[in-house]
Amino acid sequence: MISAYFSTCRLAHPFRRRQYLSRALANCTRPLTVSLHCCLASSPPLSSPLFCIFCPPDPHFNSPPSYHSRAMADDAPSSPGPFLTLPITNANNTTGNVCIAQIQAHLDYYEHERAQLAQNHASSNGPSSLVDLTVQRIIKSLRDDPTPESLEIVLKNTPPTILPKVIQDPSLHYSIFRRWGQTHEIKKDVVDVDEYVFRNERDMRRRPEAEWNRLLVTLDHADGFWPESEMQPDGTRLLKRKMPPREHWAILGEKIQKEIRVHGTTESFKNRFESMTGNILKGLNWDNVFVAGGLPLACLTCVDEETEKKLIGSDIDLYIYGLGPEDANAKAEEIWNVWSDNVGDKPKMVIRNAKTFTFISEYPTRRVQIVLKLIPNPAAVLLNFDLDQCAIGWNGQEVLMLPRCARAVETGYTVFTTDLVYGHYLGDRRASQEMRILKYADRGFGILFPAAILAATEIDFAARGDDHRPWHRRDNPQEPEVVTGKKAVLRLAYLARDTVHRFFIGPTEASLLALEDDDYYEDEDLQTMKEWTPPSEPRGVDFCQLDGEPQYRGGAIGNRNGLKMFESFMRMVAAWTFDVEGKIKLNKESFNPVDYMQGSYDDLPKYDWDASFDLKAYAAKIEDHNNEIFGRVKDRLLDAAGLNMYNHPPMIWRGVLTRRIRRIFTAPTFSEALTKQITIPLWAPRTLSTYISSLTSSIMQTHTLPPTDEFTILVPGHNGTLKTTSNIIPIPPSPLPDGYSFHMWVIGNTTSWARFDRRVDEIFECLWTLYHQQFTIDSMSSDITPPRDSHADDGVADLLKEMFQRRPVPSGTSLAANASPSSSSSSGSTWPDEREKQTWSHWLHQRPYRVYRNYVEDAWHDLYREMFWFVPAQEEWYWDEERDGGSDAGVWGEWRERESNEARREREAEWRERWQRVVPETWGGRLEWERMEERGVKRRRGEEEGVGMAGAGRRDILG
Repeated sequence: MISAYFSTCRLAHPFRRRQYLSRALANCTRPLTVSLHCCLASSPPLSSPLFCIFCPPDPHFNSPPSYHSRAMADDAPSSPGPFLTLPITNANNTTGNVCIAQIQAHLDYYEHERAQLAQNHASSNGPSSLVDLTVQRIIKSLRDDPTPESLEIVLKNTPPTILPKVIQDPSLHYSIFRRWGQTHEIKKDVVDVDEYVFRNERDMRRRPEAEWNRLLVTLDHADGFWPESEMQPDGTRLLKRKMPPREHWAILGEKIQKEIRVHGTTESFKNRFESMTGNILKGLNWDNVFVAGGLPLACLTCVDEETEKKLIGSDIDLYIYGLGPEDANAKAEEIWNVWSDNVGDKPKMVIRNAKTFTFISEYPTRRVQIVLKLIPNPAAVLLNFDLDQCAIGWNGQEVLMLPRCARAVETGYTVFTTDLVYGHYLGDRRASQEMRILKYADRGFGILFPAAILAATEIDFAARGDDHRPWHRRDNPQEPEVVTGKKAVLRLAYLARDTVHRFFIGPTEASLLALEDDDYYEDEDLQTMKEWTPPSEPRGVDFCQLDGEPQYRGGAIGNRNGLKMFESFMRMVAAWTFDVEGKIKLNKESFNPVDYMQGSYDDLPKYDWDASFDLKAYAAKIEDHNNEIFGRVKDRLLDAAGLNMYNHPPMIWRGVLTRRIRRIFTAPTFSEALTKQITIPLWAPRTLSTYISSLTSSIMQTHTLPPTDEFTILVPGHNGTLKTTSNIIPIPPSPLPDGYSFHMWVIGNTTSWARFDRRVDEIFECLWTLYHQQFTIDSMSSDITPPRDSHADDGVADLLKEMFQRRPVPSGTSLAANASPSSSSSSGSTWPDEREKQTWSHWLHQRPYRVYRNYVEDAWHDLYREMFWFVPAQEEWYWDEERDGGSDAGVWGEWRERESNEARREREAEWRERWQRVVPETWGGRLEWERMEERGVKRRRGEEEGVGMAGAGRRDILG
C-alpha cells in the first residue's frame, strides 16, 4: 500500500503528496519508524524514508532547575551525534503529539549534553600523565609570553618526542601555532592549518566559561597569525592570497582579491569604526556591550574613504552579554539614549519584534540592532556566527576574532562545515542563508570544501536519481552507480550548473548529445538547437526561478531556501557565477533576504535604505503588516463560525480578540516599546497548550515569577462569539478530540530574551514553526488550518515533521564527552567526525524537484525545450584529472590570475562552432547531426511496425 501511494506521490504537488501519503498511512496498521531528517521538498530514492518521526511524549515532564543556567559559549556542546530516529505509531500521529515530542526531544538532548559537560569538568583533575603535564606547561608558558624569543627557547629545550604533541594540541594559541609553522619546518603529516582551526575551536567550546578569552586572537597578535603579511608605510597590513590546494574544492571565488589590506593597529581600526558609524555611539559605556559581524569586518578591511562609501547601508549589530533580562533591558535603554542623543533632532523610532530591537532614523544615519539573546561572553557571540569572516567583534577597546576569522581574511574562504546547513542559533553555530553567502561572495569571500569532507563522499546516483537520464530509467530500479570522493561532488555541481545553463542561457553538452524523450519528439527541435546562438542581451533571472518548486525548510522557515540541499545551493552558485561572467543578469533583490539576526522569525517588511526612505511611511507599512495578519485571522474565524468569508453580514470586530495583534510594532521611545508586548495569533491543539501550561508552571516556580500573561505564553485569543450588526454568532469548539483553540501567543520583556530558560526557547521554536505553517505557507494555509477532522490534522502533523527537520535531534554521545579540556588526549579528535559525515551525506543525497520536460511551475518555457532529451553526465564534462584529481599535499600555491570574461567568451565561441559541425564522441561512437535527424524516421517506422521505444529506434542510435 505505502509503495503504491509513494509511486503516485513522486510526481504530485506537495500538498497532494501529503494527501496520498496520509491515506496510505491511514490504511496501514503496523507502526512505522521513519527518519527525522527527511524533507518533503526533495524526491528521495525509493529506499529513503518518507517522514520525520517522533517518540510518544511524556505528559509529565518535571524540569530540572539547570535549564536557566549557563555554560561556556552556547548551551549545547559542539559536535552532536548523527540524527536521532524516534518511533511513533499511526495512532498518536497528531499535531499536538508531534509538537510535544519535538520540544521534549530537544530538552532531553540539551540536558544530557549539559550533564556530560559538567561531568567532564568535575572529573578533570589535571593532566593524566607526565607527558601531558609537560605539554600543558609548555603551552601555558607560550600563552603567557607569545614572543618569538620565548618560542625559540621552547624549541631548543623541548625533547623532540614532546614537540609534535605540543604543536598538535588544540589548546595552543593560534598565533603561536602559525608563528611556529612559519619559522620552523613542520611536516605536513604533523599539522594542517585548517584542520587545526577546527580542533582549536572545538577545544574552545569545551572550556569553562571563565576561560572564554584564552584562545581568541586580537590585532595585537597579527604578526603571529598572519606571518607572511607586510606592514605598509601608511600603517595598514598587506596580505597576499594564495590558491587552495587542488585536493580541496573552492566555489564563489571569482571576486576574491589577490591582495587585501587591513588595519594594522587597534587605534587605526577604532578610527575607522568611529568614521563608519558617524560616531553614533559616542559616549557609550561599553561594559557588557559587543559589536560583532559584518560591520567590524568592514571596518577591518576598509582602509580608504571610497570603500567606506560603499558600505553605508550596514547595520550596527549589538550584543549584550553577562546580564539577566532585567539588566539587559536597562542596558538596551542606555544604548538607545546614547544613540538618540547623537542622532539629535532627527525623527527616530524603535522597531520591536520577537528577536530584536532596531533603532532607526533618517538615511544615512546608522541603524542599531540589539539582538535579544542572553550571552555569557563575547566568545559565545563569535562562536555562533555562520561564516568564518564574520566571527569578529569590537568591545570598544580591542578587536576580537576567532582563529577561523583570521584564516578567512587571509585566504578569502570560509571553510565549509555542515553547521552552515544544519546549525541553529540556539546551538553552537547557526546555519547560514544562501543570500548571505552570495552577499559575501560579492565582497570577495568564497566557500572552501576541505579534502577531508570530499573524501568522505559516496553517492549511488542510480538510487539518488538525476535528471540526466530518460524517464523510464529514472523511475525504475537500476544497477548501482556509485561515485566517491570529490568526483561525486563535482558531478552534482555539474548537474546544477547544467540545469541553470539550459534554462536561462541555452544548450549544453548534455542536451546536445542527449536522446530525445520518446513521447515528445519533434524533428524541428534538433534543427533549432543546431542553429542556436547566444542571445544578444543576457537574460534576467530571479532567484525564485532556480529551484523549480518551493523548497520547504524546517524550523521557523516555511519559505524557499536554497541551502536545503546541495544541488539547490549549487544552482544558486551557478547563477551567481554566470552573472559574474556576464551570461545572465541576476536580480539579487528578487530573493526576499531574511535578516541574519532575525532568521525567519521576524520578517520585517522590506524597504529601500537610501535617500528615498521615509520613516512615517515605513511605520505605516509595519502596521499594514499586522493588519494583514488580522485579515487572515478574521477569515479563519468566519469559517469556524460557519460563515462565508466572502459573503457574510456586516461584522463588528472590535472586542472579538482578547489582544491586539502585534507581530511587530514601532514606538517613539525605548521606554514606550517596553510597555507593549508582542502578541501573535495561532491555533494550537489542546494537548500542546496543556503541555505548555505544565511547563510554564515549572518555569515560574524555578524563577519565582508571578502567573502573568507573559509566562502563561498562550492565552485565549477570542471571546467565543462573532458580532454582526443584528446578531451574535457563537464560534463552536473544534470537533476533534485534540481540538484546536485560538490563542494569542504573548512575548514579553523577559521571554523575548533567548536563553533566559531553555524550556521557553524550545516552546517558542515549536510555536514559530506552527505559526509559519498557519500564516506564511500561502499555498496551503487556507486548506489545512485549523484542521476540521483527523485526516486534516494528519496532514498538518506530517507537514510539521517536515518543517522540524531544520533542527534534527542529534543522537549518540558528542565529542564533548570524549575527554576533559585539559587532557591532551582530546587533541587526537579528527574532522570530519561521524556526525559531520552523516549530515554531509544527507545534504548531498537530497534532490530538488526535477524540471520535467519544459513544464515548470505552470509556465511553458521555450529555453527549456531541450529537456526532452536526457543523457548521463559524461565524466569529461566535469572532471579534469590533473586539475581536480591532483594533490598539492595541503600546500597553498602561488596566485593564478583567473580567465577574463573576454577570453572565456572566445573559448566558448570556438566550442559552439565545433559542436555545430560535429557532435563529439559519446555513447556508441560518433554521432553527427544528420544521423540524429534520421532517428525520427526510424522511430516513426518502428511505431508503424509495432516496435516500442526501447526497440529499433534506440538500438539504431546506439549503434
